[in-house]
Amino acid sequence: MVVNLLWGFDTERPYGEIVNTEDGAIERRANLEFIMKLNGLMDTHEAGRTFFILGDYLEKSAAQLGQEYLRVVFQPSNPLIEICQYSYSHVTVAPIDTRPDKEPVSIEELKEDLVKADETIKRLLGVNKIAGLRTPLGYPHRSLEKSPRVLELLKGVGLKYVSSSLRDSNWGINAPLEENGQLRQPFTYQNGLIEIPPHGWQDTAFTGTSKTKGTEGYPTTTEGIVRHYLELFEEANNLSEKTGCPVFVGLCMHPWAIRRYDQGLEAVKGILNAAAEERYEKCGLWASNSIILLSPFCPIKLFYKNLYFLRFLF
Repeated sequence: MVVNLLWGFDTERPYGEIVNTEDGAIERRANLEFIMKLNGLMDTHEAGRTFFILGDYLEKSAAQLGQEYLRVVFQPSNPLIEICQYSYSHVTVAPIDTRPDKEPVSIEELKEDLVKADETIKRLLGVNKIAGLRTPLGYPHRSLEKSPRVLELLKGVGLKYVSSSLRDSNWGINAPLEENGQLRQPFTYQNGLIEIPPHGWQDTAFTGTSKTKGTEGYPTTTEGIVRHYLELFEEANNLSEKTGCPVFVGLCMHPWAIRRYDQGLEAVKGILNAAAEERYEKCGLWASNSIILLSPFCPIKLFYKNLYFLRFLF
């Protein structure tokens, strides 16, 4: 049995109308301070994680608080941290059936936005390479196969992976591990780009403010949130034993949301402690110098040059 827990933190708020207001400045500072607190806890547990950062958010944060402050917050040289992008301006990359108000940008606009995000994050945080993109809002599993031009663009701008399969088949934000008889696990598109899907509730649901239709039945207490993830991990464990393959459980979390529903980080501690007790591996979604080899059925091997990641292979 091998269960790999992939921590992904979408780091994008504030954005939109509030961004240039005093309230926006207050929220930016509070969220960045909270990320430092979150990083301290994750480091204590030696838990790898990926920050998917919105380029405009990072640029506004640098103007307000300084570039060096951001490097202290995001620790780009920390071997447990991977820095990736969330686009520059929170663009919609492909049609969203339940959000007709979110019109996709053109291929040309998408390329400009992703390149700008890449350049901004590298310049402000001093990272050499950005391997992955989390698409804003997200899609049902394998939906990007319907947008081959988008997939070619993502590969063309140098991305190694995308994390877009954030929703269930009905566009809800509680994505299962198994759906319609198929495992929702990392896979490669025909052009070689890798998809790494998250699972379970997107934690924005826990704030009670999600605009997604049909968002109901989510846990509302710390105990309920931890129980939700424990049940997810147990399901992954059973699937790993059933298939004889490693199973990846991706988490789609947001520091601004955690600050609202789990300010004391009790739920995050509960998840980390449970993972430690069950010996689930805790890592970010990717290492920029890594290679994943996939079979048609399940991940069969992972090779990482980064020594941290070598510790939990088989």
